[in-house]
Amino acid sequence: MNKLIIVGNGFDLAHGLQTSYGHFINDFWSNLKSIYEEKHVQEIVYVNLEFYRVLTINSISCFEDLISNLEEYCEDHKFYFNKATLIATTRKGFGKEIFKFNNHLFKNLNLRSLENWVDIEYEYFTQLKTISKRKILSYTGSREEAEKEQISKNRSNAIQLNKEFNEIKELLKSYLIRNTADSYDLINGRVSNFQQLLNLLEVKPLYLSKTNSNRKFLNEFSIADHDEITDFDNKLIEASTNTKTHEFLYNSKKKTVFLNFNYTNSLYVYASIMKTGNYGYYLPPEIIPIHGSLKNEGDYEIFFGFGDEMDEDYSFIENLNQNEYLSHFKSFMYSRTPYYKQILDLIDSEKFQVYVMGHSCGLSDRTLLNTIFEHKNCRSIKVFYHKREDGTDNFTETIQNISRHFNDKKMMREKIVNKSLCSPLPQTMRFPLKNQ
Repeated sequence: MNKLIIVGNGFDLAHGLQTSYGHFINDFWSNLKSIYEEKHVQEIVYVNLEFYRVLTINSISCFEDLISNLEEYCEDHKFYFNKATLIATTRKGFGKEIFKFNNHLFKNLNLRSLENWVDIEYEYFTQLKTISKRKILSYTGSREEAEKEQISKNRSNAIQLNKEFNEIKELLKSYLIRNTADSYDLINGRVSNFQQLLNLLEVKPLYLSKTNSNRKFLNEFSIADHDEITDFDNKLIEASTNTKTHEFLYNSKKKTVFLNFNYTNSLYVYASIMKTGNYGYYLPPEIIPIHGSLKNEGDYEIFFGFGDEMDEDYSFIENLNQNEYLSHFKSFMYSRTPYYKQILDLIDSEKFQVYVMGHSCGLSDRTLLNTIFEHKNCRSIKVFYHKREDGTDNFTETIQNISRHFNDKKMMREKIVNKSLCSPLPQTMRFPLKNQ
């Protein structure tokens, strides 16, 4: 059967790329003293040039450091810092502004303990729902006119939220280009320790007809699939004895497809290696960049938004009949490119096993993941989890997230491969810097 490999940000992190939310947000604050006059930064925060020293009295490596600087600076100069609004001024109630957030969504993100990109997308959706449900609290005159006014106000707030979300997206894009695309050769470059990852993808004889330890592989699938898998394995054994493994795999028309949720091109190095024919794989691997790519423009630019049409409030938002509320829903973004159709064609064509590599499977991609996971051709979901340095891992958290994409929980339990048959995603692959 085919292999559909779902790749998320954890894949890039396993290669040492600084692509996490934490990397992004800390980079913004640590570099603020040198970029605060740039237009795209001023859309996010305002720092008064007269009070530049607020950024330099102590080094800043994160948002908490900035807050400490603001508190110390205002205390030293008898200025006023409002911890509720995060606005610093020379006097309470009036005076010159020293610092403030121009992007309120960005402010809220910094006030929350976020860990993943999906958290940003979910925070956006939460605020969008709140805006869409605001109702008049009191009014004078006609109730009908008051309701119209509230609807108009809600729409204006949704437009502003979309503007702020776009500003954050552009900030993210700029960061990722600077720290990945411009720093590493992620297409034509090399990668150290690549074999650790490719070993997980290789198709090789397992001798499933015999009694040996490899027979546990069958437990990754339902009993209904065992005969078909064993028959394929027997044919692969026969081909290998005649040194025709590559020819057999190619003629089998089986596919290995990477469904790439990342914006980087890190997968292309692996695809290039797999296409050499020196390893045991199916047809030359395909990469579907479902969320776009950093170097693409127009309809192929990066997709950053929310994708949970199964949320109970989605129908309410859709029925508002105001397109501003739907601007950042991924389903409408997917229609700009051929990639979503490619996924549908793949999962409709033949049985497949899903590998999850570095994807949290959060609600931000729920509609797409539900389509894949509950499809009748999806026979198995295997998680390559992240094992941390302290010995803990995120296996349970990942399968809990996967469960939220299933309406049929019995099906979910049948398809998820148990942890004893899964393995950690290797963490020591590395791309060389471009200037090396």
